[in-house]
Amino acid sequence: MPAHMQRHSGGHRLEIVESVSMAPSGPKLSAILIALGLVSCSRDRERAQAAYTPSGARLHWRSREIVLTPAPERMGERPSALLSPALIAAASAWNQALAGCNAPRVLVNRTLLSGPLLADDRVNAVIVHERKWCPTTSVQHEDCYPADSQAHTLLYPNIEPGSAKDGELRGIDIEVNAVDYHWSTSGSKDSLNLRTIFMHELGHVLGLDHPCGPNTEWSNKKRPLVACEPNAPLWIMRSDIAFVTQGNSVSPSQAEVDAICELYP
Repeated sequence: MPAHMQRHSGGHRLEIVESVSMAPSGPKLSAILIALGLVSCSRDRERAQAAYTPSGARLHWRSREIVLTPAPERMGERPSALLSPALIAAASAWNQALAGCNAPRVLVNRTLLSGPLLADDRVNAVIVHERKWCPTTSVQHEDCYPADSQAHTLLYPNIEPGSAKDGELRGIDIEVNAVDYHWSTSGSKDSLNLRTIFMHELGHVLGLDHPCGPNTEWSNKKRPLVACEPNAPLWIMRSDIAFVTQGNSVSPSQAEVDAICELYP
C-alpha cells in the first residue's frame, strides 16, 4: 500500500492509499514503498493511531468546519450519482460520533464543482472515478494508480517544525476507484459499501492513521509495524475495512473517536 509525500505550493502533499492487498503492486508511482516486516495485530489494542508530520506534530484543523465538495471526473460533467448520498451519510456518522467534543464538523457542499480540480487550493474536492483510475492530469497509462487501491486521500498540511502551525491542514482531496471496484450506497454481496470507504477516508481527513498495516510518511515513527489480521477489530481505519465488511455498514469505534477528541477537547 504505497504512500508518498511531495512538496507542493509552499507546503507538502501527503497521499494516503487504501489497498485490498497489503503488498505494493501495480505501476510505479513516485512513492515510498514500505517493506512489510509486520507483527500480529493485537485484538486488544486500546488506542487508535493518529497521523503526524515528519517532525512529530499531529495533523489537525484550525477551522471548525471541513466543507467537502463533490466533483466530476471530467470537466463539464456531473459527479457520480452515488457520490453525494454516500458522502453525506459518512459525514453525518462522523459528526454524530464526535458530537461530545469540539472536533470540526464535516459538511458536504450542495454546490458541485464543474471539473476535477485536485490541488492545494483550499477546495476539498471528492471524486469517484468511473472511467479511468488515474490522476486527473494523467496523459499515459503508466501515470495511473495501482488497480488494487480502492481510494486515496490527499492531505495538504503545513510543515513548519517548531511552529504552532506545524501539522495544520489547509485542505484535502479524496479520490475513489470505481473502475476496478463496484460500489453501492448500501452494499451487497456483489459490491462494496461506498459509505464505508468514505467513513475511512474522512478518518484520515480528521487526523487518523491506520491501526495496522505498513507505516507511511505520516505515521507515528515510534509505532511498530503491525499486520491487519482477518479477526482483528473492525475499526473504520483498517486499510481493508471496505473489503472485510463487504456490504455491511460500520461506525467509528470509541477508540477512534477518543483519538480525534484528544485534539479538540
